[in-house]
Amino acid sequence: MVGNDKNLIDSLEKLRKKIYDDTADVLIEGLKEGKISMQDSEKMARFVNTIVPVIKNKSEAVTFLDMLMKRWDVYKNVCTIIKYQQKEEETQEKLQQIQQKLYQFTSKI
Repeated sequence: MVGNDKNLIDSLEKLRKKIYDDTADVLIEGLKEGKISMQDSEKMARFVNTIVPVIKNKSEAVTFLDMLMKRWDVYKNVCTIIKYQQKEEETQEKLQQIQQKLYQFTSKI
């Protein structure tokens, strides 16, 4: 179980980093294009930097992404992409688990 816990922690850290990186890219691009004011950028950065470090699981990450895109429309695309990627990752993990169980079952026959 310890290995599984480490995988979950690593996965969560990767997700947090992706959220940081992608939201920072949107913020910088929005400032460059004049879609985001300096005042709003400070609020956005503070919001992200306050919540992302305390996200404990993927469900909380999805909730955060929903809040972020409802609060600031400029994040809608990046939040949707991250959520889609997380769903895809979960699907792949479930598929691997099923394949592993199927292999174990067939090896007993």
